[in-house]
Amino acid sequence: MINENLEKQIAKYAQIKTPIGVLVVALFILDSAIGVIAVFAKISDNCRGWLLFFALVILLYIVYLTFKLLKTRRWQMEQISAVIKVQDSVVIAENVDAPRQKSNERTSAKTENTFTSSQFSQENGVKWTVSPDGRTEAYESLRQRARHKISILGIAMTDLTEQVFQSLGKNAENVNIDLLMIDPEYLKSKPDVAEELSKAFNIGFITGKAEDSFGRLKNFCQDWNADHKHIHKFQFKVYQHLPAFGMVMIDDHDSGGEMICENYLYKMSIRPRFELVCHANNNRLFQVYRLEYNEAWKRARWVVAPS
Repeated sequence: MINENLEKQIAKYAQIKTPIGVLVVALFILDSAIGVIAVFAKISDNCRGWLLFFALVILLYIVYLTFKLLKTRRWQMEQISAVIKVQDSVVIAENVDAPRQKSNERTSAKTENTFTSSQFSQENGVKWTVSPDGRTEAYESLRQRARHKISILGIAMTDLTEQVFQSLGKNAENVNIDLLMIDPEYLKSKPDVAEELSKAFNIGFITGKAEDSFGRLKNFCQDWNADHKHIHKFQFKVYQHLPAFGMVMIDDHDSGGEMICENYLYKMSIRPRFELVCHANNNRLFQVYRLEYNEAWKRARWVVAPS
């Protein structure tokens, strides 16, 4: 999506630049022609005066258009630079994953993987990397720190064990939880997409597994929300597009908001995971992923709405 944003900014500038540039050139040629006629043609002084007046008006308009074009170009370049800067941050973050191999070495490995650059940490919010063997623990630990809300974005949600449901139930006793996964109906209608996802993530029969997860989550959320003893509720939606990343996010509008974001690098055996930390809602990288998630949530189809 970041690349798409960059392409949109460049295309938008091209759309503005081309017509204004053509108009400036055309007006300059017209203005020059009027000036030549006014100076060299055998016409009355009255006509000559009017031609010179029109030439002056056109010249002023050319100056205005040129100024507008330069101002637009400066603004657009600032937007493009901002997008590139965020993109560079993501690329840096994607390449800092260093696996922790043994449980008794996790504490020291975590310290080694912590960013030493205070400027990068403050501006981009990468706290530390999460190795594949510590994924479940990292997600559960993050959910337990939630104070207001938990948002979970995944693909087929194939890791839904009884322990996971019990853990989600404990989380839901304290905060609301939003769940977002791929729509099994979308996979049915797009068998080529389903096949590519199966290959990319080494998940056989991904459509059937997504249907199974969908049914279990739907029943779990509906049963939970129907119990009036439960103050906090589940919201469940499904999206209909190719997934770009997965994440667990907590307290997204709070100064202590955090997320574990997992980029989906298709046809690669390793999926980098890195934890992002938001400081007072001014973290650019956190805001990028939060915005992408919020847009996906808005477009997604409701399955279980809060009662």
